[in-house]
Amino acid sequence: MKKIRTILIGLGNPYLGDDGVGVQVVRRLREVGAHESLTLVELPVGGMRLMECMVGYDRAIIVDAVQTGRHEPGLVMKLKRAELDHSLHSTCSHDTNLEWALETGRSLGLVLPSEIWGWGIEAGRVDTFGERMSPAVVQAVLITVKAILTDLASFEDYS
Repeated sequence: MKKIRTILIGLGNPYLGDDGVGVQVVRRLREVGAHESLTLVELPVGGMRLMECMVGYDRAIIVDAVQTGRHEPGLVMKLKRAELDHSLHSTCSHDTNLEWALETGRSLGLVLPSEIWGWGIEAGRVDTFGERMSPAVVQAVLITVKAILTDLASFEDYS
């Protein structure tokens, strides 16, 4: 059986409070020793750089802060690929959104994941300098890590 290559990308800025939630999830997964075949990456921006990180992988999981204004900070949401453009960093204001970046990469012949989804965590403060996240978002990091590990355990290629 072919080994499926999976990358998990945590987006955000860890120096802007809740905005760093994606990065914190990646750091926590490293601490708990996520599966050895899972590549963990911290990335501050999306767009083309996000697409470039996915080259050569079969599956990509993206974790980022979201601000819907409809939920309390700390709510964890599993996002389909089409919903990822609503996260704070999958789109880069200096280049493009994730969907266009993927389309461009594929048109250039790059091998990109056929499976892409994400986890969004409703953020509160994202525009104030400081490494401290709000308590509900800190709790959401733990919930998201557990959900990701559960997802990974259900994949045949991780058994």
